[in-house]
Amino acid sequence: MSLMNDVPAGIKKGEDQLELSHYANVLSDFIQDCETPMTVGLQGDWGIGKSTMLNMLKGYLHSDSNKRDKYRIIEFNTWQYSLFGEDEYLGLAAINAMLKLIAKEFDIKEEKGSIIGNAR
Repeated sequence: MSLMNDVPAGIKKGEDQLELSHYANVLSDFIQDCETPMTVGLQGDWGIGKSTMLNMLKGYLHSDSNKRDKYRIIEFNTWQYSLFGEDEYLGLAAINAMLKLIAKEFDIKEEKGSIIGNAR
């Protein structure tokens, strides 16, 4: 029996100490079969396996190159704001980070006068 640590696991065999792969696989299937746009949020206490679940989900959704283009994943870490007592800026920071990530993902130039340029 190996000791558990707080490093998020991936989808490699033997890394799933929290036994989350089944849930990640089912959620992946649901996302792929869902006909309407959706947002998925994971909540839970520290150490419960949220990052591991996200790593597994990314692995399942991006298991081949065709899926990578269809399922875009944009990550945003809220901890960096809550840890430094900047909670009042969290909403604006999240929107700004999302716009930057979307611009990068879809190769949109952040020109002055554009929605993304004006948001900065």
